[in-house]
Amino acid sequence: MATKQHCVFVCAAFFTLATHIATANYTADWAVEINEGGEGMAHTIARLYGFRNLGKIGGLENVYHFEKISPLNDTQRAESDLGRHLCSEPSVVLAEQQFQEEREVKSLPSSSGIHQPEGSHNFSVSIERAWNQSLSGCNVSVAVVDDLIEVNHTDLRSNFAPNISYDAFHRMGLVYEREQRYTKQGTTCSRIIASSSPMANESCVLGIAYKSNFGALRIFGYDKENTKRYATDITEAIALSYKREIIDIYSNCWGAPDTGADVSGPKTITRRILADGVTEGRDGKGSIFVWANGNGGPNDDCAADGYASSPYTISVGAIRGDGRPSEYDEPCSAKLTVAPVTNGIMRNTATDETECDIVLNGTSAAASMVSGIIALALEANPSLTWRDVQYLIVYTANPNLTNDTDNLTWNGAGRAVSRQYGFGVMDAEAMVTRARHWINVPPQLIDPACMPPNQSGKASKSAPFSTTLNYTGKISYLEHVVVVISISADPRGDIQIYLESPAGTNVTLLQNRPNDTEAGKYNKWPFMSVMFWGENPNGNWTLTISNRNSAVEANITVEKFEFHGVLYTPMVITRIPKHDCERACAAEGFEYCDSCKNFRNAHTRECIDTCPPGYYKLDYCYNDESEPIEECESPLKYKIEDECNINNGGCEQDCTYAYTSRKCSCENGYMLDANRKNCSGYST
Repeated sequence: MATKQHCVFVCAAFFTLATHIATANYTADWAVEINEGGEGMAHTIARLYGFRNLGKIGGLENVYHFEKISPLNDTQRAESDLGRHLCSEPSVVLAEQQFQEEREVKSLPSSSGIHQPEGSHNFSVSIERAWNQSLSGCNVSVAVVDDLIEVNHTDLRSNFAPNISYDAFHRMGLVYEREQRYTKQGTTCSRIIASSSPMANESCVLGIAYKSNFGALRIFGYDKENTKRYATDITEAIALSYKREIIDIYSNCWGAPDTGADVSGPKTITRRILADGVTEGRDGKGSIFVWANGNGGPNDDCAADGYASSPYTISVGAIRGDGRPSEYDEPCSAKLTVAPVTNGIMRNTATDETECDIVLNGTSAAASMVSGIIALALEANPSLTWRDVQYLIVYTANPNLTNDTDNLTWNGAGRAVSRQYGFGVMDAEAMVTRARHWINVPPQLIDPACMPPNQSGKASKSAPFSTTLNYTGKISYLEHVVVVISISADPRGDIQIYLESPAGTNVTLLQNRPNDTEAGKYNKWPFMSVMFWGENPNGNWTLTISNRNSAVEANITVEKFEFHGVLYTPMVITRIPKHDCERACAAEGFEYCDSCKNFRNAHTRECIDTCPPGYYKLDYCYNDESEPIEECESPLKYKIEDECNINNGGCEQDCTYAYTSRKCSCENGYMLDANRKNCSGYST
């Protein structure tokens, strides 16, 4: 018989990660973990205490979803006695009653009062250059985790995959409802990723992964006034693990409220689902969780958002179309990359079949773009693991496009990185080119450092708390650093946290949050940073916690230091070339060029100075061998790719709309003009 473990009963008195618990509405749902007896014991305990056992939650071993048969009263109170009775069972190690936690989408309403300049419409993440490598997201499955989504929209219906769609809130198959009030964000995010209509008169947007399989996962309910969204831990866990063997990317444009005063994140079960998903999802390659990092602006910090700051998620920020910081994007040390929210490829998006709306603003749009680009990379190389994807972003994002080099820091591994931009702007061409020849990185090590004694103290305005940890471990190439800290402060927003590595890289783990004006806690809160990526962590780490303006001392306990990385520098990192290649890349060959200084041969992928005779110029150099097409009477022609990996040709006299799926080109010996409408002259 298994030894009885200490049972954790989670209720209002004990649950301290959220800031809304005092007003939480509890539900009839419970998460119950049973360490012996399996499904049979779960059924027995459920019947004994008046529950239905709805089965395991996600793929978690021995964690079950119980539903109380007798409904709660209108006050939806916490059932403390029931929780204690469940914990009295020898096989029960966790009993958590569910409550409705407020959640917020990461798009900006028109009434937000935030003016976002569009900037240059020529600012690009080189999506068309990625498309030119015959990539479209084919055979990649992307699930948009959100509210109701208008899956029958003209742009979405052909790519919609019912088999990867689910209503986790109602625990039922997705039922299509046209409720525009609730579908705007999710529908627009979905269209940025997977819109399939390539013609201007049919659509306002071509999705980045326009041949991907698109799924819709609903998680939200609404309060009685229909003004606020909410979700429970179980609902989030079900959605983020649904069909994880076939869903490649979970795109998330929601999270904790962006008030600048909230500290919230995934709860007990969802935290486990994220950690389990990166090891078990996609047949062991790991589910890829993309997360919008929030719209709280410079007075907030996504370190206080446990979704965006998890090591298992890809935290995405937004910049303006001219490469400057957006007015709403939150800085934080967990941010991996950014994308422009006003991009020339995506002109407008719509949530109504008859009209085009303005392009989606906020980090929702940026996260959706990144999800689409990752889908292209997975098509180029389906063997990529979740960590390979993070590595590819770190080593292909372009910091030089940020137009704000003052915010960049060079870490001890020589990577340019910042709290504002992560490792830079997503570069779709570089990412898919690198992905084709990527070698999987070694398995990750997670090494909790040995903590010195007496890691508790106080921090005041005049005397910050400081401690030094000497790490001597197996990891020599660092990916993530996680520091778990408990803090009690008044006000909580005055707390600032800094971490300096042995290489001398000084990172702000948490900046002060002036809107967080009440007394509060960070209870065993994990502060995570990617800004030390590639450094050797061995040596002294210095943690400093300051209490900026408060007259009241803050109580601090450092709970844990944790390093994530590998034994040695991955072999694939040693093959990384310089960003631009004039012809071939040193000794490794042209296939390792992220991008070419002048042109790339569309047939051989080789970087070349100029297009040879018989080729025409359109970012890449094309000829009839690289773009097979039927004979045309006119020199102007286009091709349409109707199915994945199948090229179908067609001829057109007037080629006025040029996207990758309908590419204007010229017969051999002719050049396409700058407007991509006419052929003339002889290509040299």
